[in-house]
Amino acid sequence: MIEHGNGGADAAAPLARDIMTDTLLRDPVNHDHAPGQAVADAE
Repeated sequence: MIEHGNGGADAAAPLARDIMTDTLLRDPVNHDHAPGQAVADAE
């Protein structure tokens, strides 16, 4: 939630970009190898 910040897309777009980037990096479909211990340590 963004309080007392910019309005509309000025505030939402950078946050949405960061969320989508993180989601795509975590998606196992985007990797050509098994995630292994790095994923277990991150959680």
